[in-house]
Amino acid sequence: MTPEQWRRLEAAFHDLAGAPENSRTAFIREFSAQDPELGSRLADLLAAHRDAGGFLVQPALDLSLALASTDEDPPELAGQVFGAYRVVRELGRGGMGAVYLAERADREFSKFVALKLIKRGMDSDALIERFRAERQILANLDHPNIARLLDGGTAPDGRPYLVMEYVEGSPIDEYCAQHALDLEARLALFRRVCAAVVHAHQHLVVHRDLKPSNILVTREGAPKLLDFGLARVLSTDDARTSAVTAAAGRFFTPGYASPEHVRGLPATTLSDVYSLGAVLYRLLCGCTPHEQRFGNEPGTAEEATRVLPARPSVCIDPERVRATLDGDSDAWRAAWSKRLTGDLDNIALRALHPDPARRYASVGQLDEDLARYVAGMPVTAAPDSLTYRAGKFVSRHAAAVVVAVSLTVALMGAVVVSTWQSYRAAQSERLATQQRARAEQRFADVRRLAHTLIFDYHDAIADLPGSTAVRMRLVSDALAYLDGLAAEAAGEPELQRELAAAYERVGDVQGGALFANLGDTASAIASQRKALAIRQALTQADPEDQDAQREFALSRRKVGLLLWETGALGDAVAELRGSQATFEGIAARRPEDPAILFELATTFDYIGMLQQELGELEAALVTLGRARETFVQAQQQDPDNAIYRRGLSTVDEHFAAALLLLGRYPEALAYNQIALDLRTALSAETPLSMDLKRILAVSHYNQGEILARMGRYAEALQHYQADLAIAEALQDADPANDQYRSDVTFGRVRLGDMSLALGSPEEALEWYQDAARRRSEDVDSDPLQLWKRASLIEARSKVADALSRLGKDAAAIRQARETAALLDATQVEPGNAYVLTALAEARFVLAEAYERLAAGAKPGQGPELNARAATLYAGAHGVWQTLAAQGRVAPPDRQRMIDAGARAERLQMLAGTGGQ
Repeated sequence: MTPEQWRRLEAAFHDLAGAPENSRTAFIREFSAQDPELGSRLADLLAAHRDAGGFLVQPALDLSLALASTDEDPPELAGQVFGAYRVVRELGRGGMGAVYLAERADREFSKFVALKLIKRGMDSDALIERFRAERQILANLDHPNIARLLDGGTAPDGRPYLVMEYVEGSPIDEYCAQHALDLEARLALFRRVCAAVVHAHQHLVVHRDLKPSNILVTREGAPKLLDFGLARVLSTDDARTSAVTAAAGRFFTPGYASPEHVRGLPATTLSDVYSLGAVLYRLLCGCTPHEQRFGNEPGTAEEATRVLPARPSVCIDPERVRATLDGDSDAWRAAWSKRLTGDLDNIALRALHPDPARRYASVGQLDEDLARYVAGMPVTAAPDSLTYRAGKFVSRHAAAVVVAVSLTVALMGAVVVSTWQSYRAAQSERLATQQRARAEQRFADVRRLAHTLIFDYHDAIADLPGSTAVRMRLVSDALAYLDGLAAEAAGEPELQRELAAAYERVGDVQGGALFANLGDTASAIASQRKALAIRQALTQADPEDQDAQREFALSRRKVGLLLWETGALGDAVAELRGSQATFEGIAARRPEDPAILFELATTFDYIGMLQQELGELEAALVTLGRARETFVQAQQQDPDNAIYRRGLSTVDEHFAAALLLLGRYPEALAYNQIALDLRTALSAETPLSMDLKRILAVSHYNQGEILARMGRYAEALQHYQADLAIAEALQDADPANDQYRSDVTFGRVRLGDMSLALGSPEEALEWYQDAARRRSEDVDSDPLQLWKRASLIEARSKVADALSRLGKDAAAIRQARETAALLDATQVEPGNAYVLTALAEARFVLAEAYERLAAGAKPGQGPELNARAATLYAGAHGVWQTLAAQGRVAPPDRQRMIDAGARAERLQMLAGTGGQ
């Protein structure tokens, strides 16, 4: 059949698909008179369409390809040998190949396998290439819920075959019905399928044909994902492979294919999100999406892709959901519908949105929302709403929204005053009941509007790149009038809680190390202290209110972390220990609450980090051990929760940091690799998450730190480069974010270190100078942040060192003097071992620079430069010696302490004798 005949056949089919039966008959008769072969094919296609019963119409070209394969294999190939396997019987046929049960032919051992062989008549070069591509795809995948590839080869007639793990099981929808699985069991089973698809996506493979018949469940209850025949490898650039993939993309399964797949557009991971949503829909209500809405009426795929399906809760088919029903079917349907209504309806419909941009951004996000539903937590899926549309508008018109919000807030401020006055007046007995009710309603409306601005609108833009400044303006302006309203309504506990939450939001945006912020630490502390004071008063008013206790503990922790940033470690410890005690009290009363266990574990983790900074390294390992145990307890209650997995990655990272300080480098490297692998997976699951991107960058940075200490500089350089690439991308997306800016600066210092270690001081100098410039600006804008000041000293000391190596003596001396003056002016608490150690290292680097300068100085200049070097060596030695006496010096620094003392004595003697 010529290409022109194919085009005529496809056009005729689409013209007749929705036409009345009598019109079809007359057209087919006329069409057959012109081309009898095409007329016969057209009649076959329309009959197949009539019997399909679904809403999607497979393109004529695809069905015709299937009809064209009339020269099929014989019904039985029993006994025929393919490589090491002998065919036993046929299992089934698909679009491109037949699948047979086979066994080992060489009798080396007994094993049944599934052997897939391309059909006769389908063995064109393109389809053979597609089949081979499937074989390579399967070879790259290794997951317990994906059927494994065991072998492959070419049959004597040149057709390729592959040998796969034989899965004896039932399609997932049939399994759920036959075993009458309850809702929780269905979701648990489905989430294991999600995990398999996430694995495929991590290997850049889109399945493109996810449906119940390709997801078999074994007798042991393990789902297995089959048939990657339509899969697409996202990373391929090969033109021939792309063409083959495009051809395969013309095949799809009605009821489960994504709208973009139906339209012939390129498939992405979002296509698999849609198909999984269709599978979930089937498991929830027994129907495919759109089935009950369209029934068997004629319709085209194009029409169906424009609309959302009906909610699963209103499309329940009891017989398909459960093979056996206890009691009345209508009563069962009503009870089941009640379980689906709300969150599960929203989750399924979000996955099935016709617009890919409105679906879950990844299968991992779909899975995470199901985990939140199972845990009884709020889900992210929601029907179309004003909040969603507002977030989209703000992302396009951020500047205009700031102006509009400011005007709105100004107008609302006046409304607040009059509303509260009316509310107070309404309390007077002189007003009628109707007036009082009206005033109370107006008060509630204003309060609700305030809540919407601070929380719903803020959250709608929180994850948008570049939104930090807009968030700050939005939240602070809304807070201004809510604060005034709360001052008049001090006796309203719920309003006070909202006010505390608003102060907390403002503090998060203002400064801190945990959130996207503007780098204003002083203002952040003031805002968080206001939230803390309100929450403390609420707990005192009602000591039995566990939610108030939890919020109080969270506030104490945030204040403690901010105090830590300023170097006030004693106060920070007090707040964190107080938070720990409160969480322990709640956990004792709610031992089965994974959310409380998670918060307790997080608090232990922060305390362990603080102990590291105090130089209490062994104690830190003990505390981090408690953190890990508590994280594991939380995860055991909710194994697939991505938030808990993130927490585990964090505590493993901090274990690695403590082990690094103790000089236990191989152990540190192993722990950090665990964290790095987990964060790589988490980031792949949720590729739009800025937070997950950042912590992945941090893991690369830490891996570089460990490898550098081990002298493996080339490997360290690769991880530092990966860290900086992510950090710079994040900063480009949100330039106002102080956290990202700081990450970039740290990364640039480390690339300078690696350039120096690998023999390129010129390149190192460029990195150091850029980092010092950036950090100087940071310190000017946020003088309370001790770590920024310490980082500036580090960068500037390394600038001086690089200049001295390059023979730029005058510039090196000037830089060293300015840095030493900054060191002398920096006040650090005696207990802050981490910062004290960092500054001791800066003194050591400056001393080395001075010593190098003295060696090449003109006659008469050497003694002065050696004297300065001796002073700096002595200062570094004194800090390390003090910490060592307290048992708080890291073992790797002990040798540097000894070295600094010896150099100080030698140079003092040399300076005293006038030697060079």
